[in-house]
Amino acid sequence: MVSLTAESAQFELAAPSEADGAVIPARLMLHDYCPFAYRGEACGYKGKPVADRFNMPTSDPLKDECSHQLLGCQARHGADAALPFGGFVGVDKTLSA
Repeated sequence: MVSLTAESAQFELAAPSEADGAVIPARLMLHDYCPFAYRGEACGYKGKPVADRFNMPTSDPLKDECSHQLLGCQARHGADAALPFGGFVGVDKTLSA
């Protein structure tokens, strides 16, 4: 509430993210794309080869490549695990600044 008198009350409207001090990353927010380098620090995967870049199963280290999609992350870390996925699964495509 901005002000209150006997005759009126004045409110300032804001989105919840503006009111709680939350900050949105200044990058393109894509639903199903993870920008993390495969097997890098943010990805954290250190296991055996699992799939190629099309999410097709492989045990060949030369074909092991991440699709940078949620399915690729789930295949490596487990579907029920807390995933280090760098995409924004709750959005379609938004540019934040």
